[in-house]
Parts: sequence; C-alpha cells; structure tokens
Amino acid sequence: MFDRAIVRNAKKGNWAVYENCQDVLVASEHRSVLSVLKTVEERASSDGLYAVGYVAYEASHAFDRKFPQRHIDMPLVCFALFANEAHISSLTDLYSPDEQTVADWQLLESRESFESKVDRIKSMIGAGEVYQINLTSRMSNQSQVTLADFVRWSLDMPHAVFLTGPEMTVCSASPELFFERDEGVVWSKPMKGTVGRKPEAVADEANAHWLQASTKNRAENVMITDMVRNDLARLSCTGKVSVDELFGVERYPSVWQMTSTVKTEVSASIADIFTALFPAASITGAPKHAAVEVIDRLEDSPRGLYTGALGVIAPSGFASFNVAIRTAWSDLRSKKSRFGVGCGIVWDSDPSDEFEELQTKARILKQPDPGFHLFETMGITKGKITRLVRHLSRLEKSAQYWSFAFDKQSVETYLAELLRSIDSRQQWRLRLQLNRCGALSHTLHPVVPDPVAAHGECLSLLISPTPVESKDPFLIHKTSRREAYDRAVAEVPLGVSPLLVNELGHVTESAIANVVYQMGGRLFTPPLTDGLLPGVLRDELIDEGTVSERSLPLADIEKVESWWLINSLRGWRRCELTRS
Repeated sequence: MFDRAIVRNAKKGNWAVYENCQDVLVASEHRSVLSVLKTVEERASSDGLYAVGYVAYEASHAFDRKFPQRHIDMPLVCFALFANEAHISSLTDLYSPDEQTVADWQLLESRESFESKVDRIKSMIGAGEVYQINLTSRMSNQSQVTLADFVRWSLDMPHAVFLTGPEMTVCSASPELFFERDEGVVWSKPMKGTVGRKPEAVADEANAHWLQASTKNRAENVMITDMVRNDLARLSCTGKVSVDELFGVERYPSVWQMTSTVKTEVSASIADIFTALFPAASITGAPKHAAVEVIDRLEDSPRGLYTGALGVIAPSGFASFNVAIRTAWSDLRSKKSRFGVGCGIVWDSDPSDEFEELQTKARILKQPDPGFHLFETMGITKGKITRLVRHLSRLEKSAQYWSFAFDKQSVETYLAELLRSIDSRQQWRLRLQLNRCGALSHTLHPVVPDPVAAHGECLSLLISPTPVESKDPFLIHKTSRREAYDRAVAEVPLGVSPLLVNELGHVTESAIANVVYQMGGRLFTPPLTDGLLPGVLRDELIDEGTVSERSLPLADIEKVESWWLINSLRGWRRCELTRS
C-alpha cells in the first residue's frame, strides 16, 4: 500500500527517508489489529526492518470493546516494512517548487450545523454527562495531496509523516507527539489550547502570552494531561508517572499551541501501549469512553486517519507516533482527498469562537511555499550601512516569526567581510537574503540617482484597484513573496507608483515604500494593523516623534495636504495623487 515514507526526526533536526519496501502488513478487521501490531514489531526487531505506517482512529474498538465499532473505507492498520533508512537535512531537495498548487478545500459541514453540535455538547456538559469533547469536521477537495503539499505544511512540524504508494498518499503535518518509546521510557506530549498567530510581532507575542495565561485553555490542558497520566499509569508496574512540563507554549506557522509532557518508565510492547493510550486523550475528551460515544453520535462521517496515529518502529526498539492532526490523505483511485479539523468544547465554549478555531487550524492548507526567503534592502554610504541596527532587528523578528534560523553574530561577520571588500567611495544598494536554514546571500549594485527626484519633480501616485488583506503576514514581513506588490505595480501605468488600499478601504503603503501624508499640518503614516511593512525609516521617524500613526480611509483622502513616499534607501520623495 505504501512504498515510500518520510518521517521528521525532531531531536536530530532532519528527515528520515524510507525506501526499498520489503513487505506491507494490513489489518482490515478489528479482530486482526492486535495481531498485526505484534507481527509488525516482531518483524522490525528480528529482520532489522523499519516499520512505518498508521493506526486509524476507528481501530480503537480493537483495543477496548467499549469503544464504538464503525466501518471505514480503508484498512484500520497499515505498516510498510523498509530495509533502509536515509537522512536528509531539507525537504526542499526532494521536490520542485513548480509542482506546487494550492487546492480548493471545502468544509463538508455548515457553520450552523457545527455550532448546533457545540450547543448540544454544552448541554451534555451541563447535565454532567461529559466534561469536554473534541468535536471535529472534515474538509475535502477533488485533487490528490502531494509531496509538494507536505513540504509546504510540514517544514516546522516536529512529528510530520509522509506516506505514499500506488493507492494512497498521506500528508501528516502533526505537531503533537502521541507517544515515544526509547530505552525503557514512554512519554507523551498532549496538546490542548490554541490561538492564532498574528502577522505583527508585538501582537503575535501578546497572543502567546494570552494563551499561556488563559484560564479556559489551562483547564482544558490540565484535564487532558490528567487523562494521559492515568493512561500511562495503566502501563507502569509501579504506577509512577511524572509531568515534566505543564502549560508550555509552542509556535507553529499558523497557531500558538499549549502542550504538556508526561512520562513513565516501563517496558511495554507497541500493542500494549496502544491498548493503554489509544485513541489519544487530546482528540477525544473526558471521560474518554463517554466522549468517544458522543463523538460517534455527533460526527457525520468516520475520522479515518484523522486523529489516529502515524509513526515508525525501528529495529532497535525505538518507536515514535504522532497524533494524526493536521493530516490529509488521498485515495488515488477516486482522486478524492480528506483533511480533518477540530476543537475542544467545554462548558463555557462559544459556538462562534469554536467555528473560527476550525478556520484558524485549516490555514495550514494555504501555508506558503517554504522556498521563499527574507531580505533587507540597505544603503551603503562611505563604507557604512545606513540604519544597520534597525535593519537587523527587523530581519531577526521576521526570522523568529517564520521559524528561520538566524544567528546575529554570523550576519554581522558576513556584513563586515562584505564591507571590507567594496569601494567605500561608491554608494551601494545591498540586498541581503536569508533562507530558512540561516544561509546568507546578497546582491550589490551602485546606487543610481532617481531621475524624478534629481529634477525636483514629484512622483505620481495612483490608487491600486485590487485591495490587499490587512492580515496577510507577507505584507508585514519583507520576503521574496511579493505577489500583492507585483500585482499593484502591474495595475498602474509605467512610471507611476501604486497606492495600496486594504479590504477596509484604508490606505497602506506603496510597492517599495511607506506612505507619509500631511493632514491638518501634522505628518501621519498608516499603522501596521492596516497591513504594511514596518519600514526602518518609518520606525525611526515614529520614534523621533516626527510622524504619528493614523489610519487613512479613502473617504478622508481629499483632506490630505501633501504626500511622500519614504524608505531607508531613497529617503523622502514628494508625491502627487493622480486620478488616472
């Protein structure tokens, strides 16, 4: 069923690639699930093979007959046995960026239906039937998921798994560890508590602090952590289970996530571990048996791979499995794909907020091409970089946001060596580029005088007809993904600078410069919350008190007395707003 697998090794910071499949072991009925798991582990140990595969959510009935029995249109368990394990440092070596497309995923449930289910669960909680339920829904599209999708979604996910074969492809961009077994220790890292990322650094960090302090999210997290602790105690002969970390907050591309770490010392087989722990507490609810019954009644379709587990068993006995969240899979025969999203419902959950959380978690499906890079455009005068401290500060903040490797000392050393190699009498335009792995590159050109400014003329500004999205992170960070700017430039005549406007009708910036406008004798610039780049000259002027932040609705544009475009390289350039 699978002939190739890729698994993230978070500890080593690389990817394990499995090829040369020797055998595939499958359980299609509940009565054979345990025996197949035992055989998989025995073959891995005795034959020196790597077993990579999945256990579907509906396999839970095989581990505990109290869990509902539900039919799914795929095997309950499937493991491919591989002879070889290779390691690579980057997924981008395995695919071409030209392969990438973003599919049109559709939620298979209306907002009204989902919110109605949330209300029903809250009634059950009020009646004392359950304490918490993980309610999920499905998304679908009519094309298959690919390695390119996996690369887009999974670069920063510590427990990502990719499986592919002639019948099926699986892309699991999971951040959550179900369990890991190594040298007599089994540990789990339940994940419960989520808040979306913000494009602007200060607001983004504020969301992280809010999540860590959130009473609701802490209550959900500790409830699930207690369940995992109880499940692990079933494995341990002594019953000794420790919680190494409680309420940790981790950053991922679209969300901040709250996690806790629980472990026990025990010698247990894979079948025993699944019997004790499966399905994961974080994707069911409390108490687990009652929660699974509610899930079976409320959810319209089987979960399948979603919220099951995917992972690897090594010949050494090491094993690691994720909780299969943020997971898509394709049936290559029907050419249909599925993706699951869900959220935890407690007594004070707001149905509208929970539906919005679904949307937040689904953002990963539109995760951008990881091939983009960060860059800074800087001026060099008399052998020194203008506003260097501010440029490096902005680059570092963007690297942190996008989880790019960034070593400030290495960057400073790189620039110092560059400055020693150039003619200090010449003015230079430097573009410094940083890729995801922290590698630096640059282009360097002499500064060409601006012919318009040289003649004392004003630049022409024209409002771009296509609005930008104020929450688009690519407007807040300087990256090679410049589609919004390129489109705006294409929409105005040659030699005219586009004036970008967001979906609220607020002026934001131009393609390569911030906007300053005068109104009532005072100088203003649009705030970052309107969706624009935090230019280094802009920030300097705000810090000095020369310019203040203020939104500029199109309705007030006639009140503007003067316009300027500003950036660190060119400084101030006076403009005139034209109508055509």
